[in-house]
Parts: sequence; structure tokens; C-alpha cells
Amino acid sequence: MSQAEQIKFPTGVCFIPSLGIIKSDNATQELNQSERCILNYLLAHSHRPSTKQALIKAGWPEREVTEASLFQVIRSLRIKLQESKKGEIIETVPRLGYQICHFEVLALGELPHDKKTNKSSRTKRISYSFLAVICVFVIIIVLFKYESSPTLNLQDFHSRQISLDTNEILVVGKDDDVLDDLTSKMNALYQSYNALHSPRILENHRLYIYKNEDIYSIAWCELDDDSTCIKGTDLSYSMRLKDWPTFENYILSNEGELKDTAKIQTDFARQPAAKVFLNYIDDSKIQSKVIHYFISNEPNNAFKYSSISYIANKNSKLHHVLSIKAANYQAIPTDDIPNVMAYIKITPEMFHWAYQPNKTNSLNQSSLALENEKHEQVIYDGRQVAFNHLLYHHNHLSLIFCEKSGLYWVHATNEQDVLFKTAID
Repeated sequence: MSQAEQIKFPTGVCFIPSLGIIKSDNATQELNQSERCILNYLLAHSHRPSTKQALIKAGWPEREVTEASLFQVIRSLRIKLQESKKGEIIETVPRLGYQICHFEVLALGELPHDKKTNKSSRTKRISYSFLAVICVFVIIIVLFKYESSPTLNLQDFHSRQISLDTNEILVVGKDDDVLDDLTSKMNALYQSYNALHSPRILENHRLYIYKNEDIYSIAWCELDDDSTCIKGTDLSYSMRLKDWPTFENYILSNEGELKDTAKIQTDFARQPAAKVFLNYIDDSKIQSKVIHYFISNEPNNAFKYSSISYIANKNSKLHHVLSIKAANYQAIPTDDIPNVMAYIKITPEMFHWAYQPNKTNSLNQSSLALENEKHEQVIYDGRQVAFNHLLYHHNHLSLIFCEKSGLYWVHATNEQDVLFKTAID
């Protein structure tokens, strides 16, 4: 492309190839080397789709990288090009790659070379400089208040699909060593289970397992002939790393399932739009948590929600209120992250403790349920925008991945609910 050209996109954003920058009415952003090379390649080959392999070669000519690196660059470019909806500029071509079709090539405006600057133009520059300082100041305030990062948690993680006979398993972790560990643990548990139980019970299941620095989290459901989760067969468990043997013994003993019909102590009469059931295996007295979501639709596939969390100890099925939260969320579709259907952008508004833990009770201090709630309090109090990920969705049932707390199922009250449907259609 000519050094004197700029590329204007339908969003009003302009790309100046010679400078490697993207300009809009209110911002100028410099692209990194990979972003610059990939965007140039897409523009140069706009007459046909560019394959993922070709884009990887263009973006990292002397390095070997995975498709995850390409997904990250495409996602970053979508944000910088200010796509209001996915595919507005960078179109995804299923099973092939990406393409940019809509843009126009314009001449760069002539830069002033006259060193004689009159008072009027000097005054304008001073005014613009003042406005720029004010804008930077406002941006700093907003960032300080929201600490919103556009980084999506799962981009730093790897996933792998494996099969054990008729069972499908997705393992998720930060690197291949973690995936190898999870694969080994699932193989060992599966072989031990089959050795103890005959005929084989664990068949036609979809399982998800995740590990971070603190916990294992595992979720599963039984599949019907259409590979859809059968209602009522979904379960999830979270545990500290040291408690994996306890979980293994629990599964191998075939003692039953922790999830049951929670007896909620509340005066609220309104039926929640969705429910979450969480099970914990730890040394505390708190073994389960239930969350009720009250949701209202907003424009542009966004939602407002308030939620009430309840906990129960091992000696009682009666659940007591733990906390009350309010936030906005938006489900945004993606095929740029392997095995993820959409990411869920959560903008916190309010957090309130209803539960007063007993500080002298060491068992409460070891509770994963309370630890996760304290982590959420920090996010909500700091107004930090967070991202979760949608791994499965069908009618009434969705599986969510959260980097901190792991995996959990969301049950819509209405079996044809559209909590995340707009993000995957």
C-alpha cells in the first residue's frame, strides 16, 4: 500500500499502514507487530478469505505459534476497530479463516510544512492540548473506578478434548502440563470406577474438568441420543488441590449425589429466572451454595440482574442468605476461543453481605464457598468488569467457566429461556 494512504472502515475508524496506527475521532492506538501484519494481510487479500495458517505465517513469520495466538490478535483487532457487532469488519469464514470486505482507501491529509504559525492556529493547538489533557484525566478516573480489562480470561488457558469410551471430556488449564495432569487423573478415576462397578454405569457423559493454582473444578451431565444434556443429570464440584483424593473416594464409593432440592429460608415470593447449585468438598461445614438470579432484558442483548446466594452446612438442608449482588451482563458470541461458545461480560453494581461468619470458627475460614464470595466482594466493590465463558447451552441449561471459582451449571426456570441464546444463534 502507498505510504500516503489510509484505510477507512464502516465504523469510522481509520488504519494508517505506514504508521501502524488506528485512528478514530477520540483516540489513536498503535498496533503491535503481529496485529499490523495480520491486518495488512487481510486488506491485501480482501478479494478472498484468508486461511488461519496463512494469517499465522503472516503474523509470526519466524515463530511457531498456535491458533490461540491468532484468535487473540483477531479479538484485539475487533476491539481496536470498534466493531459494535461481531463480523462488522473482520468476518469469520466458517472452517476456513477470516476476511475483510468493506473498507475504502483514502489519501492521507497533507501535513502542514509551514513553520509560520499564526496566532489562531496556535490558540487552536493550545485548546486541543488542553482538551487532550482533560480527556486523559477523565480516562484515568474511569479506569481507576472500573479497572476494566478487555483481556478475556480463557485466552491465557489451554483446553483439550479427550474421549473415554462413550464419554466426552474437556480439560482446561493454563498449560500442557496441567492438561496432562488432568488427563491422567480422569483416566485413573475412570479405570478405578469401572473396576469397582459392573455393569459399567459411567457411559454417555459429557465431563468438564479445570485446574488452577488453588482448586480442581469438575462438572458433568448424561447425554441423550442427540448429545444433549439430560435434565437433572448435571452436577458440579469444586475442591482444593489437596482434596482430590477425597473427591475420588466419594465418586468411587458411589454414595449418591450432593445436589438436592434446597430448602430456602426467604421472604421473597418472586420466582427466580435462573438457579445455580454449587457443591464443595473441603474441611468446612459449608458444603453447598445456591444462587437465585432475577433478570431483566435490556437493549442490545444485554441484561440486568440481581442475585441472592444461600449456603447450607452439612448438618442441615436449610439454606440461609449469604449475600445479595446486582450487576449487568452481556453474552457476546465468539468462535475465536477454542471450545467456547460466548464470553459473558459482567459489570458489577452492588454487593451486600447478609451472612456474618463466625471468626472463631476455623471450619468457616477453610470454606471455599466463603472464599469465593470474598473474592467476588473485591470485584464488586472495585467495580471491576469481569469475564466468564459459556461452554455449553441448550434450552434450560448452560455451563459457565469462571477462572477463579471454576465450573457451574445455570438452570433457567423456563426451559425455552434465552439467557444466552442470542449469543449463539
